[in-house]
Order: sequence, then structure tokens, then C-alpha cells
Amino acid sequence: MNKASYNGLELYAPHSKPFGRTYAEWTARWWQWVLSIAKTENPLVDENGKNCANNQSGPVWFLAGTLKGHAERSCAIPADKAILFPVINVEASVAEGDGTTEEALAARAKFEMDQITDMRAMISGTNVNELKQYRIQSPSFNVTLPADNVLGLPAQTTKMMSEGYWLFLKHLEPGNYDLYSFGSCLAGRIKIGFSYHLTIEK
Repeated sequence: MNKASYNGLELYAPHSKPFGRTYAEWTARWWQWVLSIAKTENPLVDENGKNCANNQSGPVWFLAGTLKGHAERSCAIPADKAILFPVINVEASVAEGDGTTEEALAARAKFEMDQITDMRAMISGTNVNELKQYRIQSPSFNVTLPADNVLGLPAQTTKMMSEGYWLFLKHLEPGNYDLYSFGSCLAGRIKIGFSYHLTIEK
């Protein structure tokens, strides 16, 4: 499958290399972005979207998921940006005791993702089909955690790997768009999701 289109909005194919990097490499950069931001300013714990522009740079705009429950956010994005966001994702790190080798970290992330029992995503009211093709495992990467980080760990640099279902939108024309994602695991006992109301600026 080379591309998918939803009401004219196109997704990068899972095996493509947007802006010279693989999907997997971009997911690692997403984690480095979101985990480098202090909890008080972090988009992961943002209830309305006020932090969505924090530390954004380069051709790809990262949208954060949420750590628990459902978040509804609004976000303004420049028109020339591609957009990467998780439907549902997990990470495993040395600092959290998930292992010390790439093999151990990869196995832990895979185990967590294998527990997902339900997931769905919508782009401007249209369901994204065949979500399973967008399951991506990252390479190993280092992430630097600030003192007040969302993982609740001491400030440090640690090795990490991740796995998840990701969607990567090509840049959008100016206008308003809605994104929605939901995922659950452990027979529905844990449910997370988000809604984004996007304004693509001229």
C-alpha cells in the first residue's frame, strides 16, 4: 500500500522515508521530543492543547497522546508541516528497569503492545482502515529526562525503545480538521484516547 487518503488527506506509507528518515526513526524523535519537556509544560498532560506548540521544530509537527483517560485539545499548526501522532504507543527504558539490552527493551515494548485489545482512529470523520499496518517499532535511542519529567524519574539520559500504532499525515491545506484516536488493553480495563481540533494556518 503506497498511500492512504481520507477525504483528500494523505498518510505516508509505513515503509516510506518522510524527509529522509524512516517512520521508525521519526517515532524515536517523537519520544525524544515529548519526554524532554517538563511535566508542567508537557503536551501529554495538557487538557486543552495549550502546550501543543512547545519545542516544535523541523518539517514534522508532533502531536502528543495522553497518559490516561481522554483528552480533547485544540492546536494551531503551520500549513507546511507534516503531522505525526500515535493511535496508541508504549516505551521501555533502562531507567524504568525494563532491561539493559536492545533485545530486552524491544521484547518489553512488544509485550506491552501485544496486550492492546481495541483501537481505532478517525481523520475528519472518516475511520482509518487497516490500522495494524501502522504498527512501528523504533530503533534504540537515548532520551534526556528533565528534573520534573512525566515518567516521575530522576533527571538522566537513558536508553529507550518503543512500539506503537502511528499515523503520519502529509501537510494539510489551511483549514480546520479533527483527529480522534482510542485504544484499550487488559480486556478494556485501561482506556486512553484523544481528540484534536486542528487549525492549519495560512
